[in-house]
Amino acid sequence: MIYNKKEEYERLIRASILFSLNRETEYTAYRKEARKMTEYLYCYLLSINEEKYIEFGAEILTTATNCIKNYAPENGDFLNYFNSAMKKEYRRAFAKKQIDEMRHGIHVSEEVEANIRKIVRYMKSKGITQVSDRRIHDIAENLGIPEGKVREYITVNLNATAISDETVNDDGEESSLFDTLADDGEDIHKTHEESENYKELLLKIEDVYRSCQDRQKPIISEIMTAKVCETICEMKISTEGISFIDKEIIVRYIKTGITPTQRDIAKKYQKEEASISRTVSKFEEKLKQNLKI
Repeated sequence: MIYNKKEEYERLIRASILFSLNRETEYTAYRKEARKMTEYLYCYLLSINEEKYIEFGAEILTTATNCIKNYAPENGDFLNYFNSAMKKEYRRAFAKKQIDEMRHGIHVSEEVEANIRKIVRYMKSKGITQVSDRRIHDIAENLGIPEGKVREYITVNLNATAISDETVNDDGEESSLFDTLADDGEDIHKTHEESENYKELLLKIEDVYRSCQDRQKPIISEIMTAKVCETICEMKISTEGISFIDKEIIVRYIKTGITPTQRDIAKKYQKEEASISRTVSKFEEKLKQNLKI
């Protein structure tokens, strides 16, 4: 049988004996196979889209190493497990790159980055796009950040007249750079407490979903399921009693590691992407209000 590059690396990854080895008693063999697996995963991604992944080699190798270290058979197919982790890491790496480009290569500390995220989220939640002395005062008072620092952080972020952290990802969907970066440092394995917190979030989504018009529900169901199914599957969260979850999307994700994009969903319902975006944006605004963000 003749394989193309992608298929060949998929075959090598799935045929690896790595996870049949005991890392304690068969250390030398395990390390050798782990190095091979890291190389296969790197080459696998480049075979899919070299232009997209070539500049993120360090992130690929780190994600591959973490996945090999943390993988357990109950996580399902290893390649799907890696693709899921890499999808999140790529979003974070791409967001960092976009922010660096917006800031002309200026790097900031983690503390400053965290405060900028707070300011951006607060301004978005209040619908603030223009800043003034009064706005600066309100932001400082509500977030507990000195007014001088608020001015500094806004200037560092983009400029002193408008804040926008929206970007368009590879699937043509708008996403928030800072929301993407909010998961930095997140371990692949979630704690029980995090699982319970996420279940609470799903219930909040369910509350807002039930208030939607019937004609909007199928679209909202697929969009929101696509957003949460990765975490639901990783954390093995029960979706009993949650009607907005589209079971077909969950099953397809478990089998393939792929979720439908906003573009896919718009095409399915013969809608313009802009129309879908507006529907989702309105839903998420209601959700924010429900979460008291």
